[in-house]
Amino acid sequence: MNFRALVLLAPLSIMASSLAHAEVAHYRIVAEYKAKTVIAFHEDGGQAIVKDKYVLELDYDLRTSKVVGPIKIQNFKSEISDLQNVEKTCPAPSAPKGPYEHFEILEAKDIGNSQLELKGTRSYPAIDVTADCQGSWHKKSVAAKQVPVTELIGLIDLEEGTFKVPDTVDWTWVFTATPKG
Repeated sequence: MNFRALVLLAPLSIMASSLAHAEVAHYRIVAEYKAKTVIAFHEDGGQAIVKDKYVLELDYDLRTSKVVGPIKIQNFKSEISDLQNVEKTCPAPSAPKGPYEHFEILEAKDIGNSQLELKGTRSYPAIDVTADCQGSWHKKSVAAKQVPVTELIGLIDLEEGTFKVPDTVDWTWVFTATPKG
């Protein structure tokens, strides 16, 4: 399992003004990933530039710092480009025999302390790579594999507006809040 915690801090003036007005805010959280990533399960010989995205929508009680109601999840298909080997002198891997999916969220829940726990999967395709680049340039077939992934995201008290968390661990999050009711 892969655990990452993201802690977001908002200026106290934003938090104070938010708490003074709305009780519940509707959040739209857009997360985008872009990085050089291993797409062959446990084999550095198969890497690519990966882009992924997901969107979460939820209602957040600013007084109790808790999610109210269900969390809507929208997953997007991962995109890969620029297949490469970790060793520059080694050939790039073959075209993957199936899709690579960086993070498909299956469940999102409020776990307290203004945190969401996202559980999902990472799907690696079957792919042929060149291994042993320092010696024999051995061709190796890597089987497809799906592994569980868990991520933690911290929420902020934001009644209205947008708050962007720049590229942190290859992800960028944009929180947009609107007052509800």
